[in-house]
Amino acid sequence: MTVKLTSKSVDALNRASRLAELNRTDTINRALQLYDFVVSAVDGNEKNVLIIERNGKQERILFR
Repeated sequence: MTVKLTSKSVDALNRASRLAELNRTDTINRALQLYDFVVSAVDGNEKNVLIIERNGKQERILFR
């Protein structure tokens, strides 16, 4: 499989790989699994994804 990534996606991949201490292939595999989980969870607008920071600040993530 060949994938053409935008420069923004390449930067995100490199940053995520570095932070997770994984190679880019493993990072892509994990990212796709997480994306599938999130999209399945919010399918039909029945659920939301909520990020809660340590200070209590909340941010709802929308996928459209």
